[in-house]
Amino acid sequence: MTKILFISIFFSLKSLPVLADWAPLESAPYEIVSSNDEISVSKDGSSEIVSDITLKVLNEQGRNSLVLKSIPFIPDVNKVTVLKASSVTDGMDVPVKLNTIKARAVAGPQGGLTHNQEMVIPFTNIKIGSQIKYKYRDQQLKTLVPGHFAMQFVFGTSVPEEGSYTIIKSELPLNMAVTDPWKSLAVSPRKEGNLYVLEIRQTKKIYKVPLELNPHIRKNQITMVEVSTMNSWKTYVEPIAQRYEKELKNVPLPAVLQKIADKAVKGASIIEKIDIVTSELQTSMTYSGDWTSFEKMFIPKSLKQIAASKTGDCKDFSLATVAILKKMNIDAEVAMTMRKLSVPQLGVIVVDPIDLKLPAQRFNHAIVKVRDGEQIIWVDPTNVVSNAGYVFNDIAGSYALEVSGRAVELEKIPYPAEGKSALKVRKEYIIREDMSAETTSSFELTGGFAKYVAETALTSSQVDAGKLLMLFNRTDSEKTRPHYEGVDFKTRIASQVKGVEKAVGEVVVKEKEGKKYFYAPLSFTLRGLLSVAGTRRVTDLNIEARSSEETVLVVSGFDFVGFPEGCTVITPWFALYRTFIKTKSGFEVRDVSFFRSVEIPVNDVNSDKFKMAVQDVYECAGTQAVEVKKLEPLDTWEARTKGYTPSVARELVDKRGPGMVSAARQALHIVNNILSEQPKNKEAMIEKIRAIRWVGYKSNAVDGREYHMYSDAFLAALSVEHPSDSEVLRQRTWSAWFAKDNARLTENFHKYHAVAAKNFNFYNLGGNVAERLGKQDAALGAYLKALELAENNGDKSSAMVSIAEILIEKGEIDKGITYYKNGAMKDPENTWVQGNLMSILSQLKRWDDAIELGEAVMKTGGYGVARMGLAYAYNGKAQDMYFKGLGYDFRTDEGKKHLDEVESVLMKGLKHYSDCGPCLVAMGAVYRLRATVTLDREMAIKSKAYYEKATNEGEVNESQVKLSMLEVGDIISGRRKLASAPGAAIKRSPVDLKR
Repeated sequence: MTKILFISIFFSLKSLPVLADWAPLESAPYEIVSSNDEISVSKDGSSEIVSDITLKVLNEQGRNSLVLKSIPFIPDVNKVTVLKASSVTDGMDVPVKLNTIKARAVAGPQGGLTHNQEMVIPFTNIKIGSQIKYKYRDQQLKTLVPGHFAMQFVFGTSVPEEGSYTIIKSELPLNMAVTDPWKSLAVSPRKEGNLYVLEIRQTKKIYKVPLELNPHIRKNQITMVEVSTMNSWKTYVEPIAQRYEKELKNVPLPAVLQKIADKAVKGASIIEKIDIVTSELQTSMTYSGDWTSFEKMFIPKSLKQIAASKTGDCKDFSLATVAILKKMNIDAEVAMTMRKLSVPQLGVIVVDPIDLKLPAQRFNHAIVKVRDGEQIIWVDPTNVVSNAGYVFNDIAGSYALEVSGRAVELEKIPYPAEGKSALKVRKEYIIREDMSAETTSSFELTGGFAKYVAETALTSSQVDAGKLLMLFNRTDSEKTRPHYEGVDFKTRIASQVKGVEKAVGEVVVKEKEGKKYFYAPLSFTLRGLLSVAGTRRVTDLNIEARSSEETVLVVSGFDFVGFPEGCTVITPWFALYRTFIKTKSGFEVRDVSFFRSVEIPVNDVNSDKFKMAVQDVYECAGTQAVEVKKLEPLDTWEARTKGYTPSVARELVDKRGPGMVSAARQALHIVNNILSEQPKNKEAMIEKIRAIRWVGYKSNAVDGREYHMYSDAFLAALSVEHPSDSEVLRQRTWSAWFAKDNARLTENFHKYHAVAAKNFNFYNLGGNVAERLGKQDAALGAYLKALELAENNGDKSSAMVSIAEILIEKGEIDKGITYYKNGAMKDPENTWVQGNLMSILSQLKRWDDAIELGEAVMKTGGYGVARMGLAYAYNGKAQDMYFKGLGYDFRTDEGKKHLDEVESVLMKGLKHYSDCGPCLVAMGAVYRLRATVTLDREMAIKSKAYYEKATNEGEVNESQVKLSMLEVGDIISGRRKLASAPGAAIKRSPVDLKR
């Protein structure tokens, strides 16, 4: 059990692979065999802890870390006495001589002094498997707040814990909060005379450490008990606030601070005023902490001392900032918060407090809270750069406590809103004969982007800041020589960094197999997402900020070849748009990307929708190299834009089947190019609206709400300009249909009905509306009329399929299947129709019909779902064959031949879809039957391999084949004996071959 006062827990897992799971037990360096604590709390809040601990070495890392076991303490707060210690190796208990236990100074952090110490116990005769035992007394002599005792008990977050027991006996009432998601604690509060008693007993072993980047653990994922003798933050903070307010009250500002106030008061806004204060403080003061006493750890120096030494830690910077702001009549107070690590790291846990009402020392950093009317501004003056208009990543999302008499509760520091951290770049390329380029990048950075550049320039060098700008500007830093115009690399105010980067030497066009390719790097932000996403997680994902990028790459003298599809990835969590646009002088690559969320719930990250969205980003990475050709005199604008018409886009959007998404992306590319020259082109805008609905289509199981919302934004604007246009009303009706808004659906269809031409589109939409409203007969009539008016095979196929589905639902199976087959023949490229029909035939157990259709589909290339459907059809046929042969004795030639035939059918299914779970289980059953009647160990091994593949890769739960696995395991091990009686041959159907 870990006893801590801070919420964040830090540990190192750098030697482990980056997985996305809980750490396995074997990865831990040592384990806690037992931990027994007796804690007594006095009325003044002081306490005494007697701990008796046994640890076991699990590997070399644990051996090295436990040979010198340290117990940290603060000399003027704690008195630590080691009562006994020993090591146990190979049954031999070797005591540690108490006179060899020494106290040593703990190394202070860079830029700070500390008198913290640690008691070091030197154990001997330690190897893997050894145990170390030690017992010590820790007497806490001082408290920050009189009458306050608080402790947090965290279980299994650093090493495995076998068992622990804690008993607290307090003269003060104990307030408690428990989170026990793994059901491993027994917690019992009670009263014994004048004492308040709390027992915490661990009931089972626990080890829960996430092996993933940027984990954000919620309280329902960690075993913790929080204890506090107070239940009011106001009561807790008042004694601390009095110490701060005493220094701020009626004290004239030292001259150096008054000088800053005189300068800052001239700022045009409150943000500008604050930034002047904090940047001037950073210029005049140097960070240096003095933690050589308990008082100095929590209480700042006086303003006079701060001004004289021009040094201080976060408390001192914050106190000085508040004093200056108050002098300017700005409402400001010091606040305490938890500062997080500012870079992604494996094994850093961020935990929500169990109960926000229990006061405890949860903080490691001091900041400033400013009230400006209804607005709260959170300012961290300890940063080397200033931007009061943006909450920096290391405190955003943390809880804070105002240090003043007004404070009543914890507050959560909000994450900055969308658009606050933005990168905007326009980069122009002039490509030379050697395919290198002269580039001019105009850029504007805000929020985190601006902070990183300004911070790097001040803490490292202008050269390093320039390299960071090159990264943001998508400029190759290895072969390119840049220089910057209009960039202030010396400013401490990082609300904005802007300027121009001019560079030469970057190779942007490369030749491969006689073709030239222009390299257009992907969004900087989304490249980072790919490093922490894509695998199954056990904790929420924290991506630190809602950042956005908007970049235009302008290429002169070249044009792209074909219709590069670009990217449109829209999710609830992030979005990415990449568009290739022709211009009179060349082309542009326009990118927009942004995050909508900072904390993404683990269920979202593990969802099919998130995984598919990340896969779309991976696919988008494939657009970084686009084929280009040099513009020649004959490459006129008319020649270059031939084929860029709404009618071509319409044909592409109308396509259905596996190529539908790619066709919709090409259509979107075409209409975006048209609209870049003709933004009011109604026909192009309508096709854009239609294309957007399909570019992100994955399956009927994954909704496309964000794509529909995006298309609706364009539709709303078009409706304002053309409120009574027939085609606009048709799209508004479809919009309501996708949104499943029946009221809006009916309203828009009535408007459309009044002005629409009564053609295929009208009756097809009418059929869909009628179906949605539950009017099957009306829908059937509309689809029959649509079929009658259809002018192309695609429309005819669509009408036939709609008719077929209604007929099958009405019970007219044969008639419906006939329509389905005719629909499939009308549009053979739409193999989705064949796949759906195959699924229907399989549900009807018409296996041969399904197989015949599926094999025909495979001749045209086939696609994933069709292959899966065909495999299931073969599996269904094999099962029917098996059940028809239940009378066979599988020892006979006839029985063996029957099993061979069943196996042959299953093998055909697995040829098309090797992960077909039911097929794999059935194959396992075939080999199990052979092994069972002959005790053939080789057959049993093959059976086991199929079962294992079914559970590892197929859609099968291990429990479904557990008994069969035990049976073949007995044959492999030789435990199973062959029955002597011939009648013992297996004739009954095994469980795993049932349908």
